[in-house]
Amino acid sequence: MKRFIFLIIIFFATFKSFSQDKIVGTGGLDARFLILDNNQTLRVYVQLYKNNLLKGITTEGFQNRFKAYYKIKEDLSENPNWIANGAEVIWKNYPITSDENNIYWYFEVATSQTSPTGILVLDLIDNEKLQKHQIVTKIAFTKTRIREEFAIFKENKTFPVLNGIVTEGENFVVQSLSKKAIDIYVTRIKQDYGAAQAPMNLSQPAQNKTLKVDSIFKTRTNEPIKLSTKGLYIIRQDTNAFYGVGLRVESKNYPKYSQKEELVSPITYISQKSEIQKIETASDLKQGIDRFWLALFKGDTEKAKEIIKNYYQRIRIANMRYASFKEGWKTDMGMIYAIFGEPDEIMFEKDSQRWVYRGNDAQNSMTDKGKNFTKINFTFLRRPNQFFEDYYVLVRYIEYEPVWTSMVEAIRRGIAF
Repeated sequence: MKRFIFLIIIFFATFKSFSQDKIVGTGGLDARFLILDNNQTLRVYVQLYKNNLLKGITTEGFQNRFKAYYKIKEDLSENPNWIANGAEVIWKNYPITSDENNIYWYFEVATSQTSPTGILVLDLIDNEKLQKHQIVTKIAFTKTRIREEFAIFKENKTFPVLNGIVTEGENFVVQSLSKKAIDIYVTRIKQDYGAAQAPMNLSQPAQNKTLKVDSIFKTRTNEPIKLSTKGLYIIRQDTNAFYGVGLRVESKNYPKYSQKEELVSPITYISQKSEIQKIETASDLKQGIDRFWLALFKGDTEKAKEIIKNYYQRIRIANMRYASFKEGWKTDMGMIYAIFGEPDEIMFEKDSQRWVYRGNDAQNSMTDKGKNFTKINFTFLRRPNQFFEDYYVLVRYIEYEPVWTSMVEAIRRGIAF
């Protein structure tokens, strides 16, 4: 009975936050957007994540299977309905490419003369499964921040870096679509941001809003930049400016973790503080990590290897998709992904997302993969910061505790994947 009361509370609490405006997008697909000024138009770059629905799909297969349409609603328009400037994205008219994890393309949309901002909805029509997926992002028609005009482009690449990750020692340029040349300042930030707090922890640690600067150097757009020190950077036209183009410099293996020092921290979501301390104080860090996993599975080496592979695969995907001013697994979205995996459904609004996970129904055991719930929602609110535009913060509830605990235990028992 308590479980169903909990689900009702979460449903209505989440619904309330979405009832302020009409929910404008639903589906199982998710993407990252970058929108740059292109003089008379705006160029919309899309990085579509290859989730379970798109696993293994090729560029050609995606083009044959999906059609894409967009529509725009201006925030200050007198017309409350969608304005009639949407259109189909014709694949042959724009570059499109893919890799193991993502599909990339861009298209052009008209700018607005009457509203500084709006909503862009991308409809992806799956002709094979006869489904429509909607993904929503905010769009700025008026340039007020450097990142609305300039982006990071790796050497000889058509598409900009959408997740803000650059490899140490790798050449890149800061560039606008018009190749505009200006002075810029590259600042390395000292702060090390911690992992997300569990979804039922209502009291969050205070954030130091003053950036601790490690170093600054001046350069120009369109000129090659190479950063050899890992960490967080911000690129600005003026060192006193608040907003900039954020980036993280990571190792060549990122988003995958392989060094023993990298493997410890992500365990924090599924371990007790004493277990982490035991690993960190071990005379041999690698042996400390191994002992942690083997203890969970009572020495079953094969089971430990299987769960380690699956868990760190989620960490890798979280690092790739949700990276911001901190590594992707440390963000609220990365935390939920690490424990719950791919959402069954994502519901979008201009400034929020709701991830929906379906648990067990009458046909499944209530202990199947640790899902002691029928349906659970996680709502993320968009909170742009000085580094990145698309950073999201989880709306936390104390009622999440039994579900979270059950899923963590499922991973620790080896039944979650």
